[in-house]
Amino acid sequence: MAKDRKRNGPLNKPQSDRLEEELAMHAYTTGMAFEDMEDCHLARAISILRPNVRLPEKKRLEEDLLHRCYDKMHKQVWGNPEEKYVTYLAVTNDKRFFLESEKAAGDESQYNSILIAQDIKRMMQPIENKVSGVVTGSTEYHSRAWEMLKAEYPTKFFYGCISHALHLAIMDIFGPEKSLDNDPRRMTPMLPMGFPFQELVEFTNSCNEVLSFFCSYQYPPKFKMFNAQVLHTMKNFANASLMDWGTLAARFRLLAQAEDVLQSIVSDPEFVETAPTNQRATRESVKGFIMSINWKMTLEKAVTILTPIELILYKFQDDRAPISEVYFESKHLLTDFDAVFGLTTVELEYIKKVVTERWQYVLSEAHGLAFLLDPRYIGKSMTRDYREQIEELIFNFPETDQDVEINEERKRAMSAEYTDYVIYAKTQRTSRTFKWEMLEKGNRSPLQFWITEADDWPHLKSLALTLFSLAPSSIASENTLCKSTLTQLYRRNKINFDDKRRLAFICINDSQFTTNRVSTDVQSTPLPDFSMGDTTLSPDGMMMWMI
Repeated sequence: MAKDRKRNGPLNKPQSDRLEEELAMHAYTTGMAFEDMEDCHLARAISILRPNVRLPEKKRLEEDLLHRCYDKMHKQVWGNPEEKYVTYLAVTNDKRFFLESEKAAGDESQYNSILIAQDIKRMMQPIENKVSGVVTGSTEYHSRAWEMLKAEYPTKFFYGCISHALHLAIMDIFGPEKSLDNDPRRMTPMLPMGFPFQELVEFTNSCNEVLSFFCSYQYPPKFKMFNAQVLHTMKNFANASLMDWGTLAARFRLLAQAEDVLQSIVSDPEFVETAPTNQRATRESVKGFIMSINWKMTLEKAVTILTPIELILYKFQDDRAPISEVYFESKHLLTDFDAVFGLTTVELEYIKKVVTERWQYVLSEAHGLAFLLDPRYIGKSMTRDYREQIEELIFNFPETDQDVEINEERKRAMSAEYTDYVIYAKTQRTSRTFKWEMLEKGNRSPLQFWITEADDWPHLKSLALTLFSLAPSSIASENTLCKSTLTQLYRRNKINFDDKRRLAFICINDSQFTTNRVSTDVQSTPLPDFSMGDTTLSPDGMMMWMI
């Protein structure tokens, strides 16, 4: 009897809190309407087990419980920042499928080409015959892994993510770190020799300090001083990861937009004089930065440097750009920097150096082949030696991974088809036919060209269809993870933007910690301006298959 009374008695505070949080997590992760938690039948069912238990109200699900669950999930996700994960996705047409998110098998695994290759091979095995290519992080270690995998899978393409490479190029300019021989994980920051942009590194750090200050509780008058949209955008940037280099230009432009307001705030004598003791040093630092003579000039210089890279990042933010554009941009980005005003010779040379180094871990034979088989380019501006090298790849391209010897009959057929294709494409370009102008204007893709125009070149068509089905970047698939299955949750519950972000964080990450979740078919919806800001979900930690 005593046990029964204890079992049916009131819950203690920790038990009550845990029950509320688990019920709230059920609502958040299943997409239920919050008012359904107040359903009388559910309340009666719970009262059978515990008569004194009260279910959380809709208002609490929207407010304090949401914040409690978010804080607990945030601690769980970031509880061990040393843990590294690799996310695997499969992509076919416009669909993306999550395969797994695997903890890296050791501290040095992401810097070990053999382990990278072995892990990619492990993931490929169940769907090996359907895989056309793999896009990985753009590092030296991934590049070596491609070579190992290509030897075993000659018909598949392995290459780096262009978006990841450009993010790293921005980091090389605005926040570089040099690895030490005894520190392969780059845990010890060191500027490279001859680094000419120390001023921009310090400027970037100060900009982040300004954003953090004005988005924190430290300056309440901000709500009266700033436009609501500007303040909202500031908060988004302040909450994002500092390693989100792709947003750097947008951060700088935001500060330029708010320049007058910022200067009027910090020039007020009371800004520093009335500051609490623990804030005075921060406020003096913020004031000194915003009122510095070179502030606007440095801001403009930073945006000017970032603009050519930003344009390419925008181009490859989805999968619509064909993979041949990667090779095209690799040839034009360096010349774009020549037009940047105000750079010294040393600064320009450094930018070109780091961009060139990053490109080499993006480009593979896939980009050269696609550039040659893109009827808009047909290898235009390729050097003769490189063009002939790519043509040899076309002639000798095997039909299957098991074809170890060159098939002379297939080689002759490929050569003949390639010759016919080049003649046809050049004729179309010279005559500027309607179909070619559609290609030039982007109203028709190279993939559509090969689907509709290439029936007379069956061997070459098969290769081209594979190439132009490949995605140039993993960024679109990363964004898919950040959309998650949230449509029904948003449709059923009217909550503000920041709470939508918290719900997205909870829903996306809960699946990584809960192994027995029942999957539901919920349509995905974009979450405006939402970015995980988590390096484990950035292209560096992402493998993607085109199938």
